[in-house]
Amino acid sequence: MERKEDIGRMHTAGLTIDFEYGELWRGLHRSNPLSFKRPFSFTVYQDRDKYMAEDWRGRVRYEDDDAREVIQPCVNALPDGGKIFIRSGTYTLSSFLYLRSNVWIVGEGKSTVLDFTEKEGFRSATSELHDVLVEGLYIKVPSGYRGFNLSGVTDMYNCTFRDLTIENKGKDLTGCGIWIQISTDTGRGWNNKFENLKIYWFGSGIALKTDGSHAWFNVNNFVDIMVYACVYGVTLDGLGAGEGFGLRGNHFRNVWIQAHSNTQVGFRLINGTDNGNNTFVDCRCIDEHPGSYKMYISDTYKYTVIIGGNLRLFPERFYDDGLKTIVIDFQGLYMKGLKNSGTATVTGDGTTTTFTVDIPHGLISDKVACKITLDRDGTIDKVYLVDTEPDGFYETIRVQVTYATAPASGEEVPIYWSAEVVE
Repeated sequence: MERKEDIGRMHTAGLTIDFEYGELWRGLHRSNPLSFKRPFSFTVYQDRDKYMAEDWRGRVRYEDDDAREVIQPCVNALPDGGKIFIRSGTYTLSSFLYLRSNVWIVGEGKSTVLDFTEKEGFRSATSELHDVLVEGLYIKVPSGYRGFNLSGVTDMYNCTFRDLTIENKGKDLTGCGIWIQISTDTGRGWNNKFENLKIYWFGSGIALKTDGSHAWFNVNNFVDIMVYACVYGVTLDGLGAGEGFGLRGNHFRNVWIQAHSNTQVGFRLINGTDNGNNTFVDCRCIDEHPGSYKMYISDTYKYTVIIGGNLRLFPERFYDDGLKTIVIDFQGLYMKGLKNSGTATVTGDGTTTTFTVDIPHGLISDKVACKITLDRDGTIDKVYLVDTEPDGFYETIRVQVTYATAPASGEEVPIYWSAEVVE
């Protein structure tokens, strides 16, 4: 509901005063024209049983007991773009919000809760969507709906979705966290960013689709994302796209799929004619059940690159119909791969014969078999895994050896080791 133009609301000393913008307002602004200027086009907040929106001068422009009737008018009032700041609180919305190009909607993190009671969370107001920022919100939607339902978009670029939690309130594994469908034969999507997202309890966590013979969704970035308890974690679907189009050059880094008993596929790349060059760096599926796939790649996805992570850990849970996947394991914070080996050392003091040494195995699973070899006469007394962080992951091999003769003082004695993932 829009307030009348000649009525304002001023907060001071714990009091709320309604006043007319007559001589009082003009007098204040004559003395200091910027006295009420705010850093946002609109600031949305709760005032007892009402939701309010103040403009950049501190005037209350919209108020209602339905937050949708406060936030959406703010978006509509910014045809050329602007910033809407939503303060901490729980906002109940009867229906979805339309996103508009060049409009930013920013909350204060998980303490800014948008609770949608009947519909999905966000749609696009037009077929073209660009230069949007949605940040710092906890988004809750009913069963069967989508947190972001961006279907029917023909051009989508330079949009950022950051620091968001998206939850299906019914926890029944229906609906979708983020659904993007580039439509029409010439639809395009590029240079969009999805960062620091948590998505819970949907049928699909993130679904990216092209729907047209020349539609494409290319060179988008997905970074630091956790998808929990969804039937499908991340889906790339090139349905309808012809040769040279579809989903190409998208980058996924540190995307984790926390599986559920009903999870079927962590990362699903399906359909189309000529998808390719999508990259997955340090991506993981964890706690998956035996019947699920970590990754499923159809034959239309060419030169998919997997760097690190654990998607190839269990071959029987990795399906690559195209057989054109490039896997690169590398040494970094920890080594990614199925095997590792190296040399540890102990330093003699001339008298000690028994030594205990901790060896980080550097593997992405702690279900490993270890082999120890000595360079001289002695016995391997104990070999076992230890959680040294501690974080529930057994990343260290602890070895106890006893030599027949004490190594000389200062002598560096090698212990050769290898470890291999067994399941």
